[in-house]
Amino acid sequence: MVKRELSVAPLSDASDTGSQTASPTPAALGHSPPTKSNMEPGHTPSPKDKKSPNKRPRTTPVKSEGLGAASSDRGKLAETIIRIGIAAFDKKDYESKTGVPASRQKDWLRSDGKGSLYNALMDAARSL
Repeated sequence: MVKRELSVAPLSDASDTGSQTASPTPAALGHSPPTKSNMEPGHTPSPKDKKSPNKRPRTTPVKSEGLGAASSDRGKLAETIIRIGIAAFDKKDYESKTGVPASRQKDWLRSDGKGSLYNALMDAARSL
């Protein structure tokens, strides 16, 4: 890097005392603002300078097999057992034993995709 010395002109006007203590600006020194061409090699650009790379999802897409049905024979059997078991399940008997109201059980076991317990059981069957 080339060092440039600042030449100080003799003071001719004694009334201008503010200019004596002021530091010279980079433009007055002849330096240009930093650009990519004159940056130091070890300089890392700020986050504003970086371009964001194309964002890709971290998960890989899963093959869908006919509306999310199980692909293995064990999974298909498990889904069938779950569906038959839910249909034959006595909600009033379970309510008397545990105190969980039948309306809450019905919400848990909804087969339209809104039942949390039904969804969890079917996901487990699909993973077999």
